[in-house]
Amino acid sequence: MIEWVDSMQPASAWAYLSDPPALAVVQCKSVGWLVGDTADVKMLAPNLGNLQDAENAQGSGFMRIPTACVTKETTLVEAV
Repeated sequence: MIEWVDSMQPASAWAYLSDPPALAVVQCKSVGWLVGDTADVKMLAPNLGNLQDAENAQGSGFMRIPTACVTKETTLVEAV
């Protein structure tokens, strides 16, 4: 599980510079298998398939999170 911060959705309406939208970020949590990890990006795959065939194993829903945005990583253990 990766906890991270993201930018908020852009404000769609005009606003006075004297009364701008709040300066805030969105707290996020994402869960998946860590399938890529570099100094710049961590990549999670929430779905894995065809695992019985290592050469043809697949993933879907790949999510790339900038490493600079990560606030916490927690290793989850699969229940058996």
